[in-house]
Amino acid sequence: AWARLIKVCDADGQLDFNGLQALAARCIDESGEVLVRFRNRRLEDGLEVPLQIQILEPDFLDHEKTEDLKDGGYIIGGVEFNAIGKLQAYWLFDRHPGEVGRLFRGFKSKRVVADDVRLIFEKKRPGQVRGTPKLAPVLLRLRDLDDYEDAELMRKKIEACFAAFVTRDSDFDGDPGI
Repeated sequence: AWARLIKVCDADGQLDFNGLQALAARCIDESGEVLVRFRNRRLEDGLEVPLQIQILEPDFLDHEKTEDLKDGGYIIGGVEFNAIGKLQAYWLFDRHPGEVGRLFRGFKSKRVVADDVRLIFEKKRPGQVRGTPKLAPVLLRLRDLDDYEDAELMRKKIEACFAAFVTRDSDFDGDPGI
């Protein structure tokens, strides 16, 4: 049953289980985190096990949703906790926020219980809620280096425009000597 399940476990219908794992690993390398959503399917869908897995970029998580809840719980960056700090839910968008098209109606996140989603990241400090890209500490330095290289290239281009310079000597008698 496992051998048959891993061939059809992708909710998008494109990868097998090994492909989903590789996709999740690439997403973690790039973004520092990945969302794995378990999608329950109907028996009519014809799957031997009515469950599929969907890999989502962390962009699907509503990072702007941060608030205190009436029951003492709270939401930090789209991750909801109860009053004692136990994970309760994730606030996810239906579509990738970067998608813009004819049918754009704005994005509103929806609550998805934590049992149906896993946010996978390397936890490096107590209280950490979200992952961070491995390159985050050096990104600003890399941008500065890129800006420096652009400025140096522009300086060289301007320098190449000057082929000769005519200067006057203080005892110039007016005859250019041509």
